[in-house]
Amino acid sequence: MTNLTDAFRKSHPLIGRNIKAVAELEATMLNPASTADQRLAAAREWADKYKALSPYDGLNQNESGDFVRFRELGITYTVPTSFARKLGFSDIVLNLTGRNLAMFTGYTGIDPEVNQVGRGGGSALDNNYLDSVDAWGLPIPTRYTISVRFGF
Repeated sequence: MTNLTDAFRKSHPLIGRNIKAVAELEATMLNPASTADQRLAAAREWADKYKALSPYDGLNQNESGDFVRFRELGITYTVPTSFARKLGFSDIVLNLTGRNLAMFTGYTGIDPEVNQVGRGGGSALDNNYLDSVDAWGLPIPTRYTISVRFGF
């Protein structure tokens, strides 16, 4: 996955400093009490990990998009017929459903399942070049549904 949302944030000279790891590296590089080896190691990590020395100045933020998502859980309860009949119904069924309940991933972006142009959105050219690009999207929402069915 190409994590553009965090890439722009990390590469920006001011906004990028709100990332704890970047602030720690810059503190080491600027601290006169740091040894030359500590400053060099911090500078290398900063250049390799946060600036990436790419033509896009840090925008190559590729990482694994592997994930496991707890997609859906549904519970159905049928009220006993004797109770339903006392209320004037032949049956009553209650449903509770939850969608996108949890996701387990090491991905640091918004959501590895979300794509910059969506699946099949944008122009045909965008679909060729923006596959697996996470950029300023919204994660897939968690949704709960409750329903009651009354039979007559």
